[in-house]
Amino acid sequence: MRLFARLVLCLACLAALFCLVCAVALSIAGRQERLFSADVAVVFSNTAYPNNTPSPSLTANLDRALALHRDGFCRVIIVSGSRTEKGVNEALIMRDYLLARGVPAGALVTASSDADTVSVARFTAAWLAAHGGKSAIAVSQYFHLPRARLTLSRTGINRVGTARGDYWEWRDLYFVPREVAAFWTYFFR
Repeated sequence: MRLFARLVLCLACLAALFCLVCAVALSIAGRQERLFSADVAVVFSNTAYPNNTPSPSLTANLDRALALHRDGFCRVIIVSGSRTEKGVNEALIMRDYLLARGVPAGALVTASSDADTVSVARFTAAWLAAHGGKSAIAVSQYFHLPRARLTLSRTGINRVGTARGDYWEWRDLYFVPREVAAFWTYFFR
């Protein structure tokens, strides 16, 4: 019985070490932006409040997409979001935020539906195909960017870059390990 307990403990320690290494790797990879002139920037959904304002992390991502647009890295920004249980439409809040900061309505595309990474990637690929585009820059939290890039690439988008909003919060200590599981789930799909 002691041998079995030691084996279980050893396996648990190896699993914890693997998760820690993956969390560090995802964090480092997500903090490395990959920028080039792309057809679109895709801002992935995040928290928006019932008073129609974006959360601080979403604001940081929207500001990054705004900077990419102003600096000529993308001509169109796709904002993605769903309707929350409280009736908040994240994509419309994101669109309105960018409109108020001078992004022309014709340069904004709203993807309001399921806001999971796969559905946003499929929407982006379909939009690019319909408009003759081939490249995208994913804009999200640093820990989400490796999975967003992987998913966009798997939908057939030829070139996928990454950009992150400059924001960190204590909740990231929960979200980074959670993202490790999500990344591997998407990787093996």
